[in-house]
Parts: sequence; C-alpha cells; structure tokens
Amino acid sequence: MLPNGEWTDLIADFMEFSDGSTSPEIFRLWSAISLVAGALERRVYVTTARGSLYPSLYILLVAGPGVGKKIVETVRWFWANTKVPNSTEEAFHVGPDSMTKASLVDNIESAVKVHIPPDGSPITYHSLLVASEEFSVLLPEYNAEYIATLNGIWNNKDHHTETRRYGTHQLVDIENPTLNLLGGYQPAMLGSKFPEDAWATGLVRRIIMIHSTKGEYKDLGHVDPKKETVRQKILEKISQISQMYGECTWDGERFAEGCEAPSFAAVRAWDKSGFPDGGEPVPTHSKLQYYNKSRTEHLLKLSIVSAIARTGMMNIQLQDVRRAIYWLTEAEKRMPDIFREMIGKSDAQVLEELQRYLLAEWARSKRQPVQEVMLFKFLVGRVPHEKAQSLLETADKAGIISRIANTRTYIPVPRQEHGVE
Repeated sequence: MLPNGEWTDLIADFMEFSDGSTSPEIFRLWSAISLVAGALERRVYVTTARGSLYPSLYILLVAGPGVGKKIVETVRWFWANTKVPNSTEEAFHVGPDSMTKASLVDNIESAVKVHIPPDGSPITYHSLLVASEEFSVLLPEYNAEYIATLNGIWNNKDHHTETRRYGTHQLVDIENPTLNLLGGYQPAMLGSKFPEDAWATGLVRRIIMIHSTKGEYKDLGHVDPKKETVRQKILEKISQISQMYGECTWDGERFAEGCEAPSFAAVRAWDKSGFPDGGEPVPTHSKLQYYNKSRTEHLLKLSIVSAIARTGMMNIQLQDVRRAIYWLTEAEKRMPDIFREMIGKSDAQVLEELQRYLLAEWARSKRQPVQEVMLFKFLVGRVPHEKAQSLLETADKAGIISRIANTRTYIPVPRQEHGVE
C-alpha cells in the first residue's frame, strides 16, 4: 500500500493533476485509462469462457490542431519516470515517437521482462509502451504490413514470429509480446492517409478513437499548490501497479463455469444483449461495423483498468463494469463526428448544402415550413454535433434560411437573396 495506507482512485488523481491542462476532459480521462492499462503490461488478466484477456489498449485522441493532444506527453512522462519500488530501475520500456515497422518489432523484442512468481517458473514477456502526440509520425501512411503487425500484437499471442528480408537477424521470435499505444491524430489526416477500405481492417476493430473539437480554457496565472503532491502520489501508485501479477477476480470469485458474481453477470448480460456487437447503444455508423465486434473485449479491458485504478486490487466489482460501460459508450457517441470532420468541407459548403436541402423539403411538402429537427439531423450528418446548432443559427442570421416567428420551423430564402458562394 501507499506510505499512508490509503488508496484513492488513480483516474481521479490523474484528472486532478491534469486539471491545469487545456486538454478536453475526455482526452484527460482516456489518457488516465491508458496510463493504467500500460502499467499493467502483460501481467494482469481476466478470464471468461472465451479465454484470458490482458488490458492492452490502442487509444487515439482525434482532434484538429491545438486541441489538447499534448496530454499524451504527460502519460509518456509518468511511464518514463516510474521506478520499480525501492529501486532506481525504470519500471517500463517506453518506445520512441517515431518507428518503422521493423524498429517497432526491434523495440518490442528488446523490451524483455521476467516475472518471478512466488511459486512456479519465471515468466518471460516483452512489453512496450508508446505515447506519441502525433501518431501520424509513428504511422505516416497506411501500410498493410505495419498494420498487420499491430493487429497481431494486440491479440497478445504467445509468440510474434516473422522473417526479415534484410540484415543478419533473419528470424524474429518474440515470446509473449504486448503493446500499449496512446496517440494523437487529426481527422483530416485520417481521411487522407487511410483509404476507404482501411475501415474494414482489423486495426479499426482494435483502436478506441476519442474525439473532441475544442480544448478547455485554463487561467494562465493559476498554479495548483497541490500539483507536485498529486504527481508523487500517481508515481507511487503506478510503481505499485508495475509489480501486480495474476488473474482478476469477479467480486472476489475466480471465474468458473456458472459464475454468478454480479460484476460478471453484468458483463455477460451486456455482451448477450447485442451479440456480436456488444450492448446498447450499438454504434450504427457504417465505418464502425467492424469496430463493434471488439466492444466486449474493450469492456473487459476497461473493467480491469477501473478496478485496479479505483482500489489498487485485482478484483472487478459491479461498479467497475458500470463505469467501463459508461466510458466506452460516451466515447462511442462522439466517434461518428470523426468521420464528419474527415470530409473536411468548409462552413460555406455545408451552409449551401443546407439551403438546397431545405428548398427540396419545402417544395416536396408543397411549401410548408420545415421542422428544425430535420435541419439539425441533416447537419449532424455533415459536421460534429456541437457545431450543428451554431451553423443553423448562422444560416438564419445570414439570411440563407428564414425561421418562422415563434416557431421552430424554417423556409428557404431564394439563392439570389443571400450571399453564400
């Protein structure tokens, strides 16, 4: 335990520590989740009838330039500065920002660790943690071979084996590899670097994309006097987590057929309710149809993270499952906005499309005013939710559309009467 014998929620600690950051709250939350998942490496796992699962996560913070992706560097700092308890030895292997596919494999191969359990033989594994504020540097273009490697390692196979075409080290065989990724990416680059068929690949199934359009204002003159204390508390907890090993229990029970622990029952019910796409609400965007197949795996991993962050113990409880569901579904609500931003249309183009849509609906209904909700639905299919309302108001103020007084209905304004180009 900590020196004072008390354990507070590590996710809450990180949120407090990063409160002075201009990063959006959802970026800070998922950075905290990544911090804990990375610290667990390939040592802590959960078991179901489908097998064992380790909490390795690939998380992308997706936003335009200057929207707080720098929080990734905070996670990198904690990983890089955590020591093994009562030692000066670094607890984790942290990879560089930029790696080719070959150097990624080399870095994982060199990130060898040996765990010596209280009883039994030593266990060898290879764990690499990567935090890259600009993930496009790590993956500058869509490379099928690179992505196949990322997919295979995410699965936490017993071995990663490949044959090199160049160099003296022809056969690479890595025992028990694992990789945790936290990166930042711009929607426009996702649109330009990833071809349409990339959204049907295994990598999309394995990445949790977190979206935001704006950062948070923080007073330039305010410094939290407790910040250094919180920093040290986080380091101490991550240090302790770096030594955890074993199977998580469900409300104190190890998994076995017929397990009725409330936490496990909640996961099982959620998985069954929408199998094979996980529980409601299931994302419906066409680009997420393959992502949906991994939602239950994500939920299990997040439940592990929640339990250990909350209590410092390898025991998943019902509140951890519920929190994991909340984390996941709140992130999924924003994912379609990423694809809208990828289109990259200017406001003027969207407003012109809105005017044409309203004109068509107005004509179809024999010149009856069109409900605001229909216009809003049209806009959220093209821009992020938080931008849709402001564009609707802009269209009205600019005389592109006209709101009927004291109603929530609109009629179009003839093109020659407004200035949209």
